[in-house]
Amino acid sequence: MNHRLTIPASAIPASAIAAAVLLACASFAASAAETATAAPAGATAQASDVKLFIATNGVALSQFPSTSRLSTTVKIDLTRPGVTLPWLARSDSAWLTVTSSGATGTALKLQADPSSLAEDTLYIANVVVATPASSSVQDTERMRVSFWKGSTDPDVVEVAQNVASMAANPVEPLAYVSDGGQTIQVYNVYSGALVRTLDKVAPSVGRLVVSSDGTKLFTVDRTNYRLLALDARSGKLLQRIRLQGPIASDFSFAYARPAGNETLYAPGQPAIDVASGQAVSAPIQSPYGYFNDPYIAASADGTRLTVLERNAGFYPSLDTLSVSAADGQLSVTPLLWGMGINSNGYCASVATTSDSSRLYAGCGLAEFDTYDWRTAQQIQTLPANYNAVSTAVDSNGDLVGAIDNPYFSDASDVYVYNRQGYTLGTVPASNSTFQSGQAPGQLATSGDSMRVITTTDPAYSFGTQTLVFRSLPHGTP
Repeated sequence: MNHRLTIPASAIPASAIAAAVLLACASFAASAAETATAAPAGATAQASDVKLFIATNGVALSQFPSTSRLSTTVKIDLTRPGVTLPWLARSDSAWLTVTSSGATGTALKLQADPSSLAEDTLYIANVVVATPASSSVQDTERMRVSFWKGSTDPDVVEVAQNVASMAANPVEPLAYVSDGGQTIQVYNVYSGALVRTLDKVAPSVGRLVVSSDGTKLFTVDRTNYRLLALDARSGKLLQRIRLQGPIASDFSFAYARPAGNETLYAPGQPAIDVASGQAVSAPIQSPYGYFNDPYIAASADGTRLTVLERNAGFYPSLDTLSVSAADGQLSVTPLLWGMGINSNGYCASVATTSDSSRLYAGCGLAEFDTYDWRTAQQIQTLPANYNAVSTAVDSNGDLVGAIDNPYFSDASDVYVYNRQGYTLGTVPASNSTFQSGQAPGQLATSGDSMRVITTTDPAYSFGTQTLVFRSLPHGTP
């Protein structure tokens, strides 16, 4: 069964996407029920819970004339190690085939066949992964998979747009951008076209984060000290979560799914269970205190946290923490505190691999430094021509990093490195980034790892910043 949404390349109507997703979920849930019983929605983590866990439960695939991402693999794990369970998987769309069965710890392959699909169209498939009826554990998990078939290769696009925060959807080809005011602009990552504007989200919108399945958009109401959960397609307000105020204007938080439950983490705040909106841990604190509101990053399963100071001097600190679930609560335990790292006086970003085994810091040096999460020791130096100010890990697991070099005019200002430290290529500077550099900490990659979104440095933009959409290289080391 195909669920197809035919739309212009420049727009993705929220109502059409939502309708297709609801239809697919409804039709496929009935057939999945024959082999497994779905777990209750929003169940609270318990020490005795054993559930399937899919770290990448949202996937984007695509095809263009000169490049494509037609397949990927996703590991099927458990929320508690030490147990092996069988699983069954099915896709509800003819264009997407999946590995039909396996055991936890092995990978499920997703393979798209775009031969019958229309161009410039977004398709959404739903994949159900469940334990069989004979299994000792009954659980059903779902994945959302998108496919975009572009008629032309996406070009460099520049948009006049001030940017205080940005995020990309891991499934739909959408980028969310806020200038720090009341609204959030939603752009098509391929065309750069404005898809919609979410009005009156908050008096002052802060950091933006998208859930791993692409259905929820989280942001900060900086005026009223709240986290807001929005429907990522329509912008409808789903939830308000009170924070312990006051909070800084650049307040940082992270999304993860410990024990399979959506959770938000922030320095100085307790972990928040998204389903209930309730605190499920003690506040995440440093014995030395935090300066300048640090960055936080989390592994996909929420068991590993990283806190990085930003403008704390020439030796910002790196903290690592482990998280465990018991009796509906999370226990956050410090592993290493106050580990000094290399910097040029400030740190602007930290990115982690999905399992957080590796940390990539953008700390103003002419290099991207890689750290081991367990030891906080530097294990790689990845060269850059100038100040490294932004880092992200794309859906291929590669580091994408940006430099800020206004006036010195580097030919390339975005770098891509694989896990082994080999360069996969660079991204040429656009007209605007060539002249005005790139804003620290403002970088996002599309769910299919085809596009990178950055913005010019406000200090050198001389008025309105420029939001820039460019294509990522896919070289081999």
